[in-house]
Amino acid sequence: MLLVAYLDRRSVRNRPLSADDRSLLAPMIRRSDNAADRVLGIVGPGGLRALARRAGMRRFTPVTGIWGLSRIDAADQARYLLRIDALTAPRHRAFAMHL
Repeated sequence: MLLVAYLDRRSVRNRPLSADDRSLLAPMIRRSDNAADRVLGIVGPGGLRALARRAGMRRFTPVTGIWGLSRIDAADQARYLLRIDALTAPRHRAFAMHL
């Protein structure tokens, strides 16, 4: 969700990804490093809530500070994953799916 929310930001969705964008996002997905905290600071809980609404999620609750304490149930995970292609900014979909 953090990746998709970041890629859909108004300042990101219609421009090429910079080396900084890629170096922030790729390790977050590939190695599950601490970049998630940085990305959460950028997209904010509001950005995650907006993404959850677009995905039709009903019970997702983001938690700031410790991202892993956010609440999500299996049904909301399924709703999100079924729509992940449509939710990802078209310009960056291939990058996101590659990760």
